[in-house]
Amino acid sequence: MTIGPLTYDWMAALTFVATLVLVTLSGQFLAARIPALKRTWETNREVDRQKLSKERFRRSVKASNRAGLFTNLGFYLLVLPFSVSLEPRPLWRHVVDILVVLAVFDFFYYLTHRFLFHGRGPLVKIHALHHQARKP
Repeated sequence: MTIGPLTYDWMAALTFVATLVLVTLSGQFLAARIPALKRTWETNREVDRQKLSKERFRRSVKASNRAGLFTNLGFYLLVLPFSVSLEPRPLWRHVVDILVVLAVFDFFYYLTHRFLFHGRGPLVKIHALHHQARKP
């Protein structure tokens, strides 16, 4: 589907999501084969079990997961299909895209993170879970 100069490429988005899932599962499979990472994962699971026994923590995790689900669904349905394509492109376009992502996207990600999740931002309590670091 084309909207003005933009093209909604759902096939490219679906390919991207499938690749992301495959790479994630492969990475988890390989990481589980490394003893130090496996021990850390098991330690974190035990700490999570203890924290999840508290109702308040469970509610916060549920709210955080819900917010993440809707954010990701919005991105994957409304933004990603306009951002990816299966059409061949010259190498210089890939270089420009990488630079734009590193410079512009990361800057806006930082601003969003700073103003939504810190200080007096509306999602400070939900984001506090992120800062309860376990044994990294």
